[in-house]
Amino acid sequence: MENPPPAHLSCQQSTPVDLSKQGEVTRLSFTEHGCAAETVFGDTMMDNHLYDWRYRDGLLELHFRFNCNCCSAFRDSVNIQGSIIDITLSDTSSAHCYCTCPFQDSFTFTVDNTDRVQVILYLKAYPDYHLKKLVDTELEL
Repeated sequence: MENPPPAHLSCQQSTPVDLSKQGEVTRLSFTEHGCAAETVFGDTMMDNHLYDWRYRDGLLELHFRFNCNCCSAFRDSVNIQGSIIDITLSDTSSAHCYCTCPFQDSFTFTVDNTDRVQVILYLKAYPDYHLKKLVDTELEL
């Protein structure tokens, strides 16, 4: 008796795209909108998140909201590798108030040769100044 031919399995596996080797992203601007509304410690605060983004004609606008000490002042650092945008906001203020604020900051980038980007936002702030990841998301443009 002859063995039947092996069954042909057809699976489509999606290979993860290495965004670090794809696309060209350039930082254009950073805008610190400041504190949206002061609250006392213990009040309910909003979540840290990317609350809005737009992509049109090669320009990507990112708008973030995050909670921080209301006396904070920020320095930004952006590291771009392919189409991965890694943003760190560091609190440079030495004043520490007994209040928190929902801050809003915006970034603008040019984006070429890719249909998706990964956006990561870190915050380094009072009271412990440890690097804390607030946002890690992939956007389809």
